[in-house]
Amino acid sequence: MPFNWDTATPCEGVPPPKPAGEPEPFTVIDLLPCTTYYFAMKTADEVPNLSSLSNVPEGKTSGDTGAIDGYVTDAVTGEPIAKAIVIAIQKPTKATDITDASGYFEIKDLQVGIWQVIGIKKGYKAGIKKVEVKACETTIVDFKLSLSSGDDEDEFTDLYANYPNPFNPDTWIPYSLSQDADVTIRIYNSAGQLVRTLDLGRQVAGVYINKDKAAYWDGKDDLGQQVASGVYYYTFRAGNFCATRKMVIVK
Repeated sequence: MPFNWDTATPCEGVPPPKPAGEPEPFTVIDLLPCTTYYFAMKTADEVPNLSSLSNVPEGKTSGDTGAIDGYVTDAVTGEPIAKAIVIAIQKPTKATDITDASGYFEIKDLQVGIWQVIGIKKGYKAGIKKVEVKACETTIVDFKLSLSSGDDEDEFTDLYANYPNPFNPDTWIPYSLSQDADVTIRIYNSAGQLVRTLDLGRQVAGVYINKDKAAYWDGKDDLGQQVASGVYYYTFRAGNFCATRKMVIVK
């Protein structure tokens, strides 16, 4: 591999050299994780006359995260599907990306372990895969989506686990919609009594995962009073889709 000395990044804090023949340890700091670096050295005398380039050892920094990437295409035509939504889920963490014009997506900085990856595009059946993310590696996840029928219209609509959970005093409730829908979330206590209704109104198809989009509950009932610690259930309704999950308030 050819190396261009003139474009290399100089190391800072290099110590004064010891007498010839003595080893000189040196620590390079502020390196990026999961990155391969090449190191080379030149020396100079008092003139200074520069030596030729030294040998070029390489090393890769460690890290505790990995990435996924891939393409979303039409299962029949093979054409790329742009603006598809890709969701990576490892409870309670979720990360998303949207495919570009070539159908490509990339999600970085994922903790190592098993992730559920979902590919969503309106008019197509959802693609779902489970993959293992390894440290400092990129796992390829390709989706070939088939067109959906009218019976599949709710397939991409889903309710996800709230975060944080347990929580105090507030939490976010993420979800996704395959099509525009009127969205309502009703929160019940362990006795089955309705304590709060979140009427989110008409929502457009898409993914409501992050805090700026997910439904928000401040831990209060419909009268504005803070609810007690305990187990609560939230029921999500969007069109014909309905799902219920459990959450816990700890004070």
